[in-house]
Amino acid sequence: MARITNWWNNYWFSPSSSFNLAVTRILAAALWLLWMPLINPPEKINNLHGIADLYDPLPILSLLTLGMSKPSQEVTTIIYIVMMIAGILALIGLRTNISMMVLALSGIFLQTFIYSFGDFHHPTALFLIAMVLLAISPSGEVLSVDYWLKRRHAARQGENPSNVWDDMLTRKNIYAGWPLRTIQWLLALAYMSAFISKVLTPDLQFFSWANGFTLQYYMLSDGLLHDVPLALELSRQHTLAVLLSWGSLLFEGAFFLAVFIPWTRWLFIPFGIAFHGSIFLIQRAPFFTFMVLYSAFVPWDKFALWLRARAGSSQPIIPQAVPAVE
Repeated sequence: MARITNWWNNYWFSPSSSFNLAVTRILAAALWLLWMPLINPPEKINNLHGIADLYDPLPILSLLTLGMSKPSQEVTTIIYIVMMIAGILALIGLRTNISMMVLALSGIFLQTFIYSFGDFHHPTALFLIAMVLLAISPSGEVLSVDYWLKRRHAARQGENPSNVWDDMLTRKNIYAGWPLRTIQWLLALAYMSAFISKVLTPDLQFFSWANGFTLQYYMLSDGLLHDVPLALELSRQHTLAVLLSWGSLLFEGAFFLAVFIPWTRWLFIPFGIAFHGSIFLIQRAPFFTFMVLYSAFVPWDKFALWLRARAGSSQPIIPQAVPAVE
């Protein structure tokens, strides 16, 4: 039992790179600052107040509003402004944990408010959970204004801090790894859920989703809806639709290997970016949130150290090759 407990603790709380966690925080905050104005601008949320008859609050929204009536336009506008300010603060890392939590909660509030009118999409749910994880982790320990303020304070106290980049790139924290590993698992579970929903149909016609006709239908309908000539052209290619369908199933069903076998990440991450990028080009389905969360798999510190060595750092502290994430 002690061996299992030690393994569990080492898996989640072994010293991990604070730099990797900080990069994921920066990318997540940056995406959300772009995502909301583009996908859910204030005008869209204001227009929802005009169709109150369709309002059916989701349980999470009811919890956040303490069961009160539908939020007014003034409330949603204020929360939107607070969210954008918190996003900027989270991006630069000022009072990082507080600003990241405000960003996450305000994002959850606005997103669940939008979904309370019956229009559901799934690229954002996992991303919002990830932002909460980043908010309760040391994601501002480096690459942040908080870090700079601590160094300045240490200098004023007469301490002699090490080189800033050496410090940031080599700093470890036992609480820096668990949020990234949790995000990895959430992505793997999301893809496995998508795989199972496609394979286990109610009529037990296993793998019938990959017959090509299903994908042709979606490409045709999305091509007409969004006026995408490429989607309309591809919807005529049945053999290609079959190949793409099987490719999707293989990717989604096998993605969990990226959690267990580090070297496979260099296969799944590029394929995933191409996969979701092509879906956006063809069907206009924006899964940029998933693409940003891939950053939880990337050893950013090793890349940065490798680049420093290639740039001729006076004291290279980097291996010659970029190793995989532990």
